[in-house]
Amino acid sequence: MMPSKLSSQLGKTTMAETRDEHGLRHLKSAYQVKQAVLYHKSTVVCLRFGNMADETTSMLDHILGSIQPMLANHASIFAVDTDKVKDFNDSFEIDEFLGPCVIFFYRENHIQVDIGSGDNTRVYLSDARSKQEWINIIERVATESSRGRGIANMAEFMMNVRA
Repeated sequence: MMPSKLSSQLGKTTMAETRDEHGLRHLKSAYQVKQAVLYHKSTVVCLRFGNMADETTSMLDHILGSIQPMLANHASIFAVDTDKVKDFNDSFEIDEFLGPCVIFFYRENHIQVDIGSGDNTRVYLSDARSKQEWINIIERVATESSRGRGIANMAEFMMNVRA
């Protein structure tokens, strides 16, 4: 696919692209997920995986949708419905019983986030509940990944914030 087609498919709202009531762009296939990760080279790609019918997924979408405009220079945030796009459920060990999660990529590389939970692959809503915590996590991921680091350490920060 030509970059201009990708731009229209992923960068701007088109007839094929849908946004939810929170303004998040929905990726409806494994191909669209892969293209989002490949196409966005200057921003962190935040993929929210969750069941669209789940109330906690809606809560996380509300948070991510509300902070998205503030982070537009640092992050591209997408929503992936794990009931419709099941291709990544096994590879990322996405468990619907743990609730929605966000997985980060930068320049096609998975960026881990250490928030002190022991699971550095993804961040769950239970790990960060406020808008400010999500802003801090995404900004730290953007800073650390732009420095070439594959992991953003948030553990000490999260303990200080919650103390």
